[in-house]
Amino acid sequence: MFFCGAGISRSAKLPDFACLAQQLVNQFSDANDPLPQSEIDKERFDSAIHLLEKNQRFGRKKVRDILPDILKPKLNCPDATATHNSLLKLSKTREQPKKKSRMRLVTTNFDRLFETVMNDDSSMLSKTFQAPLLPVPKEGWDGLVYLHGLLMQEPTEDDLDSLVLSSGDFGRAYLTERWAARFVSELFRRYIICFVGYSLNDPVIRYMTDALAADSLLGEPTREMFAFADHKIDEREQTADKWNAKNVTPILYYADPKHTLLHETLKEWAKIYDEKEQGKVNIVKKYVHYDPINNTPESYFVGLMLWVLRDPSGKPSECFAQSNPAHSLAWLKPMAENRRFKESLTNVTDTRVQERTANEMQKPLISWLTSHFNDPRLLEWLANDGSELREKFSWFFRRHLYKLIDGETNDSRDEGGFNPFMRELWERLIERSIRREGRSRSFQIWCNEFRLDGLTKFSLQELRKLLNPRILLRDFDKLARGQVPEDEGVLIYWEVALAGGNTDSLMELNNEEQWISALPTLLPEFTDSLRNAFNLIQKTESANQESGLVYIRQTSINEHSRDDNIHDWMTLIDPIRNAWLALERQSTYKATAEAISWWTEPCPLFQRLALFAAAQGDAIPASIALDWLLEEEGKWLWASESEPEVLELLRVLPKRLNPDEFKRLEEAIIAGPANHDSEFEE
Repeated sequence: MFFCGAGISRSAKLPDFACLAQQLVNQFSDANDPLPQSEIDKERFDSAIHLLEKNQRFGRKKVRDILPDILKPKLNCPDATATHNSLLKLSKTREQPKKKSRMRLVTTNFDRLFETVMNDDSSMLSKTFQAPLLPVPKEGWDGLVYLHGLLMQEPTEDDLDSLVLSSGDFGRAYLTERWAARFVSELFRRYIICFVGYSLNDPVIRYMTDALAADSLLGEPTREMFAFADHKIDEREQTADKWNAKNVTPILYYADPKHTLLHETLKEWAKIYDEKEQGKVNIVKKYVHYDPINNTPESYFVGLMLWVLRDPSGKPSECFAQSNPAHSLAWLKPMAENRRFKESLTNVTDTRVQERTANEMQKPLISWLTSHFNDPRLLEWLANDGSELREKFSWFFRRHLYKLIDGETNDSRDEGGFNPFMRELWERLIERSIRREGRSRSFQIWCNEFRLDGLTKFSLQELRKLLNPRILLRDFDKLARGQVPEDEGVLIYWEVALAGGNTDSLMELNNEEQWISALPTLLPEFTDSLRNAFNLIQKTESANQESGLVYIRQTSINEHSRDDNIHDWMTLIDPIRNAWLALERQSTYKATAEAISWWTEPCPLFQRLALFAAAQGDAIPASIALDWLLEEEGKWLWASESEPEVLELLRVLPKRLNPDEFKRLEEAIIAGPANHDSEFEE
């Protein structure tokens, strides 16, 4: 709701409050009384007028008798009443079913420019209220309020006396009789107010903010206040700080002598409001091709776009979404960062509802998002920051996504189909197999609970969740800045990680008896997690060739100091090793069966685990260990990746071989590596 001051009447050559006070002081100057001018110099304009009215040579009546002449507007000036016309339009509420339009506008001006506009245009007519007879600003309020009084066409002495002009008048209105303060307090409690036409030192701002501050101290609720505020070059931040100090959020603009930007903004705003949905559609057409990164505080086209896209009719968002090709995903970042926009986009009912219940604004925007499924920035945002959107639009979002995956969509923007790697990632996102970036402390929390309760059915279920492999995507800002490598046309950096992060916290339990006893039971859980991680890597390997060979970075299956940047899923090697050793002490038969099963796994890390097991005691028969080494013409005997485990095995294996087996090993070593292509790096 607009709260209007003298600045809106400058186009009709009417003075603002400072100029009015100066004119009165000039008119009634007294060489023997310099105080009024002194108050003017200190920007205490209401006090200066109060001193004039107290002067016995002039008195209150004479000072006020000249107000009609000073406040006579020059209506022949260009756009003399254009701003008043705009504000009257903007202050009319929309007509709704069983709810008529209402006027809600407040001014502290005495002039009759609003009356002039309403007399010239019957569609603008409204009830008016003049101080001190004010309405109760509740739901039923309908009208224009002259909070400090209205200058009548032929004012009487009483009419002039009732105007709130001097500091004494302000004191009665806001501090003693408080009729203005009560109106303002109720107004600010119910409505979001925007001051227009006031300066920072205007008495109105001072008295109102003081009155509201007093109410706040008493626990009275108030809403955010805004003000159109002009600033000089290089003084933008200082001006903002001064307004914020008064608990008023400034809408800043660079001021020229005529405050052109303010008046043009209000005129354009009223035009958009008058054109209803079509006006907002025109804004979309104007700015949608702009790059949001070029937004400035002066142009602020991003904020304007986000405002119109929230229109509940859905027409602006439909216009935005219908473009072919789809508009740039660069708009996603400002949408995601704007709290009001994000709330309006995600504020729908739960996932059990059907598509028809999603409101008219939201559906086109979701359609626009789905046209960018091959852009990794969308997937990364949904994985890291868009959980509300993903959950709220679960049904509608997944429905369209599955159509894309299955090739059933008729949207011409989807003709290119899915990039195979992106398709895999989207399927993982639907399955909740993509993890947020950042280290997780979940394993640490689980360890603390394990120390208290031991291995229970519940704790085992929780551990399985933490061991579940996920795809970890890097942050959206890095992607947007192009700080990650581009591979096969897919600008994205990812890795496989465990839901609970790395397993370092589990290793802190190694010396605790309760943990050692539980390890054999947990071996299948660790093994399944490693197997699932490798399967996930294989499915996405084509988009990141390095991922398929990360197992070579494991220095040794045995205890070692490893790189802190090792992948989460590779830290499973340590608990698997320790669990197998605990199982071997408990049951050699079960340990043997587990190690032999490892050898059949497609993941090379399992073969290295099996070779490690073969070097530990007699769990693995020497003949089986020898067969593993000589398999595929001695591939594992000579592979550099398995060198630590092979060297350890060769240290103990010859003593366990019979003569024939020893000869086979000796001949293989003398013959050297076979001349065949290896899938491993040398």
